[in-house]
Amino acid sequence: MQRFLTILWLTALLGLSAMAQASDAYNAVGTIGFGFGGQGGQSAGFGKLMSFAGAGEGYMWKGLALGGDGQLVWNRDNSDAYFGLLSLGPSYHFDNRENPRRFVPFVTGGYGLAFREGALSLYQMGAGVTWWPKARVGLRFEYRYFDNTRDEFQMNQLRFSVAFRD
Repeated sequence: MQRFLTILWLTALLGLSAMAQASDAYNAVGTIGFGFGGQGGQSAGFGKLMSFAGAGEGYMWKGLALGGDGQLVWNRDNSDAYFGLLSLGPSYHFDNRENPRRFVPFVTGGYGLAFREGALSLYQMGAGVTWWPKARVGLRFEYRYFDNTRDEFQMNQLRFSVAFRD
């Protein structure tokens, strides 16, 4: 747990330093949204897991960003079966922040932590696109895959979010 808190602290520090850069380009993106997915290697029951998520990213260099997100995930058929899911890691956005485009694809990956009565370390990876119909407000669509490599936990997820940039 101490390692997780250290990683979280470093991510926040790096994100703040990225936002402090003197530039007209946007330096940070935040999102809030929902998702659905399925647990298991074959995604049996895809759509049975629902989630509510919030996230933030600070840009470090060109399209490279460091960020994290938190989610509350629950089973659609049994709302008592819920757990928390945290993710930290880098992402790369294929965009020029000085002259932003309307559609910005990205890839992401990193560390994940599922928790409720105990905790389980995971890796996560994904990809998506953010559509910016307005200068500071957009819509993000992404796919995420979570796994712990020991066949104890696997989850596929589609997420839809409202995105904001500074």
